[in-house]
Amino acid sequence: MPTLSGFEVYVTKLEALAAEIQSAPPAIVRDERIVAALDGGTSAALRRVVPILERREIGAFFTPSQLATHGVEFFGSPIPDNAVFADIACGGGDLLIAIAQLLPVDPDLGRTLIIWGERLIGFDLQQEFIRATKTRLILTALVRGSRPGKTPIPSGDDLFPLIRQGDGLAQVAAIRMATHIFINPPFHKVEVPEGCSWASAKVSSAAVFLDTCVSNARLGTEIVAILPDVLRSGSNYRSWRNHITSRSSIEALEIVGQFDNWTDIDVFMIRLCVGKVSEERFTEQYWWGQVGSHASIVGDLFDVQVGRVVPYRDKEKGPSYPYIYPRVLPTWGVVREFNHRRRFSGHTFKPPFVAVRRTSRFDHEYRAVGTVISGSENVAVENHLIVLQPKDGLVRTCRNLLEVLRTPRTNDWLNERIRCRHLTVPALEEMPWWRIEE
Repeated sequence: MPTLSGFEVYVTKLEALAAEIQSAPPAIVRDERIVAALDGGTSAALRRVVPILERREIGAFFTPSQLATHGVEFFGSPIPDNAVFADIACGGGDLLIAIAQLLPVDPDLGRTLIIWGERLIGFDLQQEFIRATKTRLILTALVRGSRPGKTPIPSGDDLFPLIRQGDGLAQVAAIRMATHIFINPPFHKVEVPEGCSWASAKVSSAAVFLDTCVSNARLGTEIVAILPDVLRSGSNYRSWRNHITSRSSIEALEIVGQFDNWTDIDVFMIRLCVGKVSEERFTEQYWWGQVGSHASIVGDLFDVQVGRVVPYRDKEKGPSYPYIYPRVLPTWGVVREFNHRRRFSGHTFKPPFVAVRRTSRFDHEYRAVGTVISGSENVAVENHLIVLQPKDGLVRTCRNLLEVLRTPRTNDWLNERIRCRHLTVPALEEMPWWRIEE
């Protein structure tokens, strides 16, 4: 486990600030140092002193305060007075701080910290993060008007005793103790846990964390999670989605967009109720935020596959074929003659077909950019392209598909369906076949 010496220095200063504020006049709680510590300063310190590669290794990306506050609101119905909240990947405590805004405050700081300590559960592998979480919760209580009084202020392990260093994935008892779970788990790839039924290769750590929560929480536990969009829309996580909805119901789902200004990954927010599974199983459309049916979809008219050539892995052996990859294809054009060829022993595609670039962002002018491929020879296609072959074998159908891809409605639909940086075969198969005049 990496040591975060630079961040430890920041935490020590944070603890000194909390001690200073406790003995200062009440007006000082408006000190800009406290404002920064509770709203972005801790995340900025982490970015400043811990290299990006190290943060990726441990999945350390703290939740922006605005997103954390929205997550609390996402719980929806009034939260009971006896609610117990858990974040088993608490990082610097941003989600627990947002929750603390809802908890009762006693004028006596020691009493407030005891009350909060009974209702807030948190775990993280990094001891520095646990120290930051506890200190920031003290600052939150001070900002909310609690001041040192007759009740001794807890210290050591007695200060927020349920917020501890440890592997959140191993905290079954803590998960069962919670009535509400609020989590923004790490997104980095990890090995599939032993006994996993929904994957066999490396997966997003976020998928493992939510599975752990859903599988171990009590019936009726409310879970709000901030997750990478690939879990919602990626074809590799279809079994995971089915697994989650076999143990809980989707109460709400919202596409959030980019996580923050420094993290180029899109996220969504989901609220689940553990054990409350509807009689009719949720379809994939509930994960996409789209419910409804269309008269026809692209998959009715086209067979959709990913190109098979992996340039730096596949050796140039076998028959020679025309070869296409994104840079050589004219946008929205038609290719009848080929300037590039290569030998390839794998699967090739018979024209006509439409080649769509896999790389795609929600802020691009077009989410799905296509080119019609014509001609008489089979074509070798790079794996950064998706091939759509018309079932009727007609070039006219391919041209019609280009018109469908260029409609604003296609952009809108795909922006809801998938926020990942790569289009997937299921996303294109399930895309509605809009009437062109629409």
